[in-house]
Amino acid sequence: MDKNARHPIGPSTPPSPPQPVRPIVTRPRPARPARPYRPEAASAEAVGTLPNLVIIGAMKCGTTSLHEYLDCHPEVFMSRRKETNFFVAEHNWAKGLAWYRSHFPEKKRVIGESSPNYTRFPLYAGVPERMHRVLPGAKLLYCVRDPIKRMVSHYVHSYSLGREHRPFAEAMLERKNNRYLVSSLYHFQLEQYRRFYDPSQIKVVVLEELYRDPLGTLQEVFAFLGVDPTYEDSRFTKASATMPAAATRRRSPLKNWMVARKLRGVYWLERNAPWVFGPPIKTPQVTPALRAELTAMLQEDVQALRALTGLSLGAWSL
Repeated sequence: MDKNARHPIGPSTPPSPPQPVRPIVTRPRPARPARPYRPEAASAEAVGTLPNLVIIGAMKCGTTSLHEYLDCHPEVFMSRRKETNFFVAEHNWAKGLAWYRSHFPEKKRVIGESSPNYTRFPLYAGVPERMHRVLPGAKLLYCVRDPIKRMVSHYVHSYSLGREHRPFAEAMLERKNNRYLVSSLYHFQLEQYRRFYDPSQIKVVVLEELYRDPLGTLQEVFAFLGVDPTYEDSRFTKASATMPAAATRRRSPLKNWMVARKLRGVYWLERNAPWVFGPPIKTPQVTPALRAELTAMLQEDVQALRALTGLSLGAWSL
């Protein structure tokens, strides 16, 4: 990215890309929280403060690693509960501002959280509006990766949790509100936030660059956040150890039973004896025919993202 560019995500009006056939992505009715929430009515005595940084996604694009890397910086505090999902009405919006503030007990120059569900429109609607009501001055980080590889990783994740039972190709090519597709339409998701946040408040972080040059990528992120960009830590060269080997195994009845009863030892078993929870999941293969169909579904959005950000995204397959 051109470091002399005025805005981190690039010019505000990208050129019109070609118009291939696209899957149907409908706009749902606005989600209604169980109880209307008014930030201005929250108690001034609530414990904690409000964040000024949000990693908004995307799912399976390195948000956990980035969350942990940022927390290593002495001027940054990242929430211990990584995904608060506060601004998702179907999750925790109705719990109120005091609940949200309780996740940020420390006061540092930068205070943040990371919730990939914030960029899953239209499955979760109204997130940018709610976020801007509460955090109008926040800076946003948006992690992206090769969109087809992200869809594969997302499918394996859903399958491992027992949430997905369909064959891989069938799930990838679902026509209406495809949850795997919408999370890979990065420009489409960014446009929801650009209605409320200035481009100077948003930075796109490319996972392939974070892996290729972690220190250089993090220095750019630190500079964007206004903290010491020269800070280095030996942990910056290591991938996140949060996700255990069992994350690539389908959740077994045994694990479901242990998790439901909050029994100790679940995650020790995941790390040290993952075979207890079932056989490993084979990575689905993207056939040439399926790749061609996915490329047709994603190409327009990728071109728009390149035009918006100025990023070459040369490591991507489309």
